[in-house]
Amino acid sequence: MSSEASSSPPPPAGQTCAACMHRRRQCEPGCVLAPYFRPEHWERFVAVNRVYGADNVANLLAELPPEQRPHAAATLVFEARAAIKYPVYRCVSYVVVLQQMLKEKQGQLAAAREELAGYVFAAATALQPFGAGSAPSPATQAGAVPMRQGGGPEAKEAGVQFQRGQPQPERTSR
Repeated sequence: MSSEASSSPPPPAGQTCAACMHRRRQCEPGCVLAPYFRPEHWERFVAVNRVYGADNVANLLAELPPEQRPHAAATLVFEARAAIKYPVYRCVSYVVVLQQMLKEKQGQLAAAREELAGYVFAAATALQPFGAGSAPSPATQAGAVPMRQGGGPEAKEAGVQFQRGQPQPERTSR
């Protein structure tokens, strides 16, 4: 995760953590919130307090083993910020956005694979020696190789399509 997930030492003596500062108390030596809600990161505690409450967060962190507390505190901050920003869907909103991005990228990948397959097929058929009766028919080529419209309006009217990789006829100006 980020540096926010790591446990830092409690604030120096005389300095109060963000949680105790918010509660208007002096930070005790064994304050369970001090390593995760330093005074310079007070906005993290404000978000967590607004969504979960300071006492609930303190009790939750106190019940966890010390090695799990940094991750739990970072998760609480992430979820609290999501709950404030997106009150209806909370963290699920991030999942939905990521799923949409994944679906879009999968579609782009499928299109790229299709295009690549067309180039590979065109290159393979261009390298094959054509003997008597071995040339593929235009209907076979049209079904296997993606076609691109080309040649301008005259070619479209005549029903001419050019395959990728094929030289297109030179156009003459009228």
